Amino acid sequence: MPIFSFDHFQLHQLTMVASSTPQEHSPLLVSSMAAIADVDDPSIADASLEELQKVGLIIRYDDKLQLAPELEPLFYVLSNPDRVWRFYRQARVDEGEVYFCWKQGVAVQMVILPAYSAYQLVYPHDINLAENWFTNEFMADLVPKASRFEPFKVFVDHTEMLLISIMQLLYAQKSEKYGALGDEQLWIPITDVMQFDAWDRLPSPITDMVSAQDLSFYFGRSGALAEVVTSLAVKELIDITEDSIGFSAMSLKMFNPGAILDFAQVFDYGNGGDSTVRNMMVLEDGYLLQQPSKKGDRVRIEYMPGNIPISELFRKLIRVKYVKVKQSVQKTKTAAAATMKKAKPSKKRSRTVANEKRFCRNCGAQIEAGAAFCRNCGEVLEAAVKPTKRFCRKCGYELREGTVFCPKCGHKNA
Repeated sequence: MPIFSFDHFQLHQLTMVASSTPQEHSPLLVSSMAAIADVDDPSIADASLEELQKVGLIIRYDDKLQLAPELEPLFYVLSNPDRVWRFYRQARVDEGEVYFCWKQGVAVQMVILPAYSAYQLVYPHDINLAENWFTNEFMADLVPKASRFEPFKVFVDHTEMLLISIMQLLYAQKSEKYGALGDEQLWIPITDVMQFDAWDRLPSPITDMVSAQDLSFYFGRSGALAEVVTSLAVKELIDITEDSIGFSAMSLKMFNPGAILDFAQVFDYGNGGDSTVRNMMVLEDGYLLQQPSKKGDRVRIEYMPGNIPISELFRKLIRVKYVKVKQSVQKTKTAAAATMKKAKPSKKRSRTVANEKRFCRNCGAQIEAGAAFCRNCGEVLEAAVKPTKRFCRKCGYELREGTVFCPKCGHKNA
C-alpha cells in the first residue's frame, strides 16, 4: 500500500487544491488549522507548495493548480468520509492519533504524530487490513493472563453507572491512603456516597449528562440511592450490608482502579452527526468494555477474558456493518474522477451560487463558490452556500454534493 508522509503545511496545500472540499467531520481540518496557526512566515507555505510541485503531487493545468490525479481518490475519501474511527490508547499516547476514514467500503488511514509534527496517509485499506492493524500494532504489546471468569455482560442505566463511578473514586482514595488493595473487599459507608462531592473527578460522559448540583441532590436522597443500590445488587455487581456497600468479586475484577493496566477509546462518528465513544479497560486477566446500548438509554458493560482472540475484541469495539459494502478501489477512483469533473468551472452555474459573492474575512480576497479555504491566505471559511438537494434514484436517500454512489444502497447516480 502507498504510504505518504507530509508536514501540516504540505497537507494543507494539497487540501486546498484537491477537488473535494473537506466537511466538518474530516480530519483534514485538523492539519489545516495547525498549518494556519503555525504560519508566521508566508515563505514557508510558498516553499511547501514549490516542493510539492517539484515532486509532481501538485500540477499546473490551464494556469490553475490541481492535485495529482493519483492522489484524488485518497483526498476524496478523506474529505467527506461516511464514517471516521479515531483510536486512542493511554500507554501509546506518545505515538500520536490514528484515524480511519471510510468511504464506500474503502478507507484511508491517517496518523497524526505528536505535536502535529507529521501526517502519515496509508491508502487503500479494507476491513481486513484495519483488523490486522488493530491486532498486530495497536494491541500487539498486550497479553493479559488467562482468567478463571467466564465472559460477562450486563446493562446498567446512567444512575447505576454513576454509583459505580463514585465507588471507583472512593476505592481510589483508599488506595492512595493505604496502598494497593488488590482483590480485598472494601466496604463503603452509605453516608460517604450521600456526602460525595468530588463531581469534577467523575468521567465526562456522566457529568455531561447531569449537572453536579443535580447529582448531589439525587444521591442526597436516601430513597433514590436505595433504589439504585438494590438494582445493582440484583445484577450481582455490588454486595450490601446494613449500612455499607462494596463491589462483588466479579466487579472487583472489572472496576477496582488498581486492576486497570491500560485504557483505550474508539471514537466512531459519521457524516450525519451521530457519534459514539467506546471505552476499553485492559485488566490483568481480561478486558472491560463500556459502550452505549443501541437505543443509547443504557450502558453495556462487558467483561472479556484475556484468552479471547484480538479479532473478536475488534468486532466488539467497531461498528463493522458500516464498512461491509461491496465496493472496489476502482469504484472509489471513478467517484473521485466524477468529483474532479464537477469541480471544474462550468457555464451552467446556479443563479444563487453564481450571484452570491463571498470575501475572505482575513485578507478580503474574493472566494470561489463552495471553497472551504481562501486560496490567497489559507483562512478556513464558513460553510459554502448549500446546493439543491439530491436524492438516490433507487432508494430515495439524500445525497451530498458530488456523491456518485449512494452510501445506503450503492446505486450509481450520474
